[in-house]
Amino acid sequence: MKKTILILIITLVASVGCTKIPASEETGIKPGEYEGQQNAEELKSENEQLKTELEQTKDQLKKLEEDFSSINNNNDLATKKLTEAESIIMMFQDNKLPKFTVEKADKNAIVSYLNEKSNFLSKSYKKIEMIPLVSIENKIIFYTAGYGDQNQVFSWDTAKTEPALIDGAVFNIKGNWKWLLQDKYLLLSSSDNTNKILDISTMKVSNVFKGMDQNMYYFNGTTNVLIKRDAANSESPFVVYDFATGSQSEILLDNKSKFNDFIIDETINKIKFTGKYEENGAVYSVEAVMNLDSIKDKYITAPSSTQPSTTSAAPAPVAAP
Repeated sequence: MKKTILILIITLVASVGCTKIPASEETGIKPGEYEGQQNAEELKSENEQLKTELEQTKDQLKKLEEDFSSINNNNDLATKKLTEAESIIMMFQDNKLPKFTVEKADKNAIVSYLNEKSNFLSKSYKKIEMIPLVSIENKIIFYTAGYGDQNQVFSWDTAKTEPALIDGAVFNIKGNWKWLLQDKYLLLSSSDNTNKILDISTMKVSNVFKGMDQNMYYFNGTTNVLIKRDAANSESPFVVYDFATGSQSEILLDNKSKFNDFIIDETINKIKFTGKYEENGAVYSVEAVMNLDSIKDKYITAPSSTQPSTTSAAPAPVAAP
């Protein structure tokens, strides 16, 4: 029995010696390190994925910021448009003069702004009209109409964001304006024959006088106009008026009350006074022709409001057909 057990032990020992696993040092990697190396690869892959997700998140945040900024801008624009709309509604409803303002002091921006306001008002009886300037670049002149019974003139310096109301520069709704001298003297005429001279160099009303604007002639290079006065002054119908000083010189024609109009012909440098009158049942026409230079010499070079000069031109009665 003992012999049998001994043989069995020897056999087992021999079997173990033949199946022994080589030492791990022969591979250079211990069995426990295989799992660790696999985890590192997974971590690297996860890090790359996280980096990609982070970049995507950054892109999304950037887009959200852009969208937020765009919404803010749209809100600001909508608020601005709403404010402008409210202002325009007030311009329709209120007879008070509107307030004009632009964000940028620039001629093109101001013109565009006024045109936009004018387009809105064109659907009502109110309006904004620009008065053209030819040689002046840094100013804009315009007037408002439909705010009460007076048209008000404004001056807008293109270096400023708001215009200036010109004190006294008004004419009634049935009146009109015209240049006596482009970019220098602006005539504002009302239907009651009140005339105002707006001096563009000072942007002030330099003088006010009575006269029919449709019968008016400006002597170029002076501050004088030849005007026909209204019916209340039919005995002295024509005067040369100096709007810088307020002095006037009456043109006295023979039978002056028979004249009621004049015609200027600058091509021949002449002025023709005309009129009609009735006598003994017949209608007669009268004419008196003068040289424009003669009028300037007599009434402008040495004007006199106390001792008016008379002309030597006598009316020539001609029976009207």
